[in-house]
Formats: sequence, structure tokens, C-alpha cells
Amino acid sequence: MNEGALLATLSDILRVPIDRLSDATEIDPPSWESIQLLDVIAATDESYGTTVPFDSLMACKSLGALRNLIRSSLK
Repeated sequence: MNEGALLATLSDILRVPIDRLSDATEIDPPSWESIQLLDVIAATDESYGTTVPFDSLMACKSLGALRNLIRSSLK
């Protein structure tokens, strides 16, 4: 697993340098453009080899919550 693709995608969407992203970084998927959501889904697949349920992704409020969601999908 290498979350590089996911972090690069989130960095672009949030306009935050990758090195400033942390579990506490706030995210707001409902406000993103549909292509940005697809980019996150694709980056999750590329980084972790898994996908996450769309509704669950939309409920994430932080990068830490997204990481937890991804971890739970790997089990």
C-alpha cells in the first residue's frame, strides 16, 4: 500500500501541500465536483487496491475518517 496517489489527489482538491495533510485535515466531499469524487475513488483504488462505498465517502469529514474508512474496507 502506498497512499501517494490518494494524498496527491487530496492535495490538489484541497489546495494544501501534501506535507501539510494530516488525519486532522478537514474534507468536505459533498462540496466537491463529481470529477473530484471520482478522482478520490480512483486514487483509493490505486493506492490501496480497494474502493469505498460512495455514501460512506460522502460522510467523511476529515482525512483521518477517510483513512479509517479505507482501513475498514480492507478487512
